Amino acid sequence: FAREEMEEEGVETVLSWSVEDVAWWLERRGFADLAETFSEMLVNGDLLLQLSEKDLKEDLGVRNGIVRKRLWRELRKLMRNVDYSLSEGESTAQFLRNISSEMVKYTHRLV
Repeated sequence: FAREEMEEEGVETVLSWSVEDVAWWLERRGFADLAETFSEMLVNGDLLLQLSEKDLKEDLGVRNGIVRKRLWRELRKLMRNVDYSLSEGESTAQFLRNISSEMVKYTHRLV
């Protein structure tokens, strides 16, 4: 995706982000020092949505607790705002949204 499209379309496109798109997203949020590690581990948009805070620490080496919490907060925000309407997770996302808007962030782990 072109960077301008990512900005215009927002988080709806996360599911199709490339490894480079994820690195760009990290850089834009102040985590440029982590972008190389995420790229080396081939973290694309689909995988990004499956990460847990434990994955950040143990698999991606985000050892600093404050940095990890900031990144986890950004990831949760991203997870809550993903548009699943054009994916196989649409019905799951809608079901979770009906329970609570906070539950939508779990959609990607359930599909």
